[in-house]
Amino acid sequence: MACPMAPSAGFLRNYLNWFFTSMAWLVADWFGWRAALSVYPPLLRNKVAIVTGANAGLGLETTKALLQQGATVVMACRSMQAAATARQEILADARNAGPVPDAAGRLILLHVDFEDFATIPKFVEDFHATGLPLHLLVNNAGIHLKPHKKVSCGFERTIASNFFGHFWLTQLLLDDLKAAAPSRIVEMSSFVENFGLLGLYTRTLPWHDLRGATLPDSGERAYTLSKTYILMAARELARRLEGSGVDVITVHPGFADSTWYLKSDNNAYLFSWLVAKVRSVVPWLGVGQPCTTGAISTIYAAIAPELQGSTSSVASKGVVDSICRALFGGRLKYFGPHYIIQNCFNAFPRWATNPWNYNKGACVRMYESALDLIQQVQQEMGMQQQQQQQPAGGVGQGVGAGAAGDGAGLPAGKEGGAIDGSRKRKGGAAAVVNGYGEQPVPAA
Repeated sequence: MACPMAPSAGFLRNYLNWFFTSMAWLVADWFGWRAALSVYPPLLRNKVAIVTGANAGLGLETTKALLQQGATVVMACRSMQAAATARQEILADARNAGPVPDAAGRLILLHVDFEDFATIPKFVEDFHATGLPLHLLVNNAGIHLKPHKKVSCGFERTIASNFFGHFWLTQLLLDDLKAAAPSRIVEMSSFVENFGLLGLYTRTLPWHDLRGATLPDSGERAYTLSKTYILMAARELARRLEGSGVDVITVHPGFADSTWYLKSDNNAYLFSWLVAKVRSVVPWLGVGQPCTTGAISTIYAAIAPELQGSTSSVASKGVVDSICRALFGGRLKYFGPHYIIQNCFNAFPRWATNPWNYNKGACVRMYESALDLIQQVQQEMGMQQQQQQQPAGGVGQGVGAGAAGDGAGLPAGKEGGAIDGSRKRKGGAAAVVNGYGEQPVPAA
């Protein structure tokens, strides 16, 4: 007679699987993401992913990993020339192809520029034209310490690129992700959100100016605000998507030797100046961990099968999860290296430290405010389009007609600019792109 306390074969199998995969991700901290993926079969066969900023740095490594795992990857990039060069680099390494055939056919290039808001709905239209479903959205692209500039609709460029542009893109693609569930959204935050615990940059949030229009530069305050906004909106999005089959997972890469410092303003920001001076003396010196390990948290969040249902499941996941749901109204998975012991345990869960991330009311307000910004931006872009189309000395058509104009690549919508349109996909039924106001807020 079997001992009633003996673990089942299924329990042992699951435990051994967890043990070996955990060890593989620890080894990857030293040898790169390929070491961890060696223990996985192709998990993303017949899956479609969008990776923003896929042509360089962490986005490039993430694209290689997803392709190796069998996914069709849409490389969403601002520079199509850089994207084409990156595509050639990826295909030149046979390791990136993985066991699934036609690697070249599984890499698709599409244009989007998060500093030019008109390209965001245009990107979604171009993606829908491919007729592909969407199982994974990796909001990777971002900028840091670039020369100060105001971009579309008066947004400070860091907040536009890192937070608002990706928020709008996510709203436009939510129905695609729901239709393809189980699916995931991976958001890229940063360890700089930790500054809020120290009372730096985010002690108070500029609720009156979430566009960052009054920020005097594009320095650390703008960057820290953008990454804090990402965490807050992601927590509320995860709460709203419970039961939908769409998981929302946030990551940070630690201090990674990406390409951001090559594009930063060395004359305006002390940190950029120091990096430039050090590299001028020791050009081979890396700034942080290499991208092959910096991308581990993103890759893990994107492919790990054990994370399925981690935020979208309505069922409780245990005592800690129940406490999180009671205190914060939902859960948010967050992965990345430890803040103090940087660049280790990249694929392990951790707690965000910024107090705003645990303020349920503030997270709801951030999400709702961002939805309002989408509506405002659409209205402003519609008026700009109307002014551009109005003949010299002629009579305008009116604000309402301008907002519904067809030249800016904006989706058809309700009055007032709410995103609520239908598009036909190749060989399929109409897909509703609904990004504003149609997601009911579940009871706390």
